Amino acid sequence: MLSFTQAVKTCVVQKPVNFRDRAPRSEFWWFALATFLTGIVVSILSLIPVLGILLYLVYTVASFVMTLSASVRRLHDINRTGWWTALPYGCLVLGLVLAIVGVATSPDIYMIGVVISMLSMLCFIVLIVFYIMPGTVGANRFGPDPLAPLTAQGEAQTTQAAQTSAQAIPGADGDFTKFAK
Repeated sequence: MLSFTQAVKTCVVQKPVNFRDRAPRSEFWWFALATFLTGIVVSILSLIPVLGILLYLVYTVASFVMTLSASVRRLHDINRTGWWTALPYGCLVLGLVLAIVGVATSPDIYMIGVVISMLSMLCFIVLIVFYIMPGTVGANRFGPDPLAPLTAQGEAQTTQAAQTSAQAIPGADGDFTKFAK
């Protein structure tokens, strides 16, 4: 289990735009707490006329990217694809577009848009459940267990199954020319 400072350091300094590795629950939730607390401070500072608003804009973009990265890595830890993070937003956008079109054209299209928008809430609940689930013990297709004990060389121990599953993913070894095989 990572400490608060280790988690924040990992998400902000070491892996702010890393969408490939795994993030244990402790890393994800400690970073979520840090983002929430920093957001409160930045919101208060945004009351300063120009500098505060600029700080708020920079914080919003940076925290969005780092939170998205941590979310994808958290899903990788439970052996799920990071595309799950896009599902609720896709439902919300599609539902809003259909609702707006439905206002101008048909009440049926409007209702379909409202239902799809409400479906996005269910998708957010599913994501929260995924974020709460314990990670895969040992290596999975997204890499070694981030909480595995370290060897004397400082590298995480990997199993033969992890090496086999990593070879089964095209491009996992960095060679993207093997897709045709």
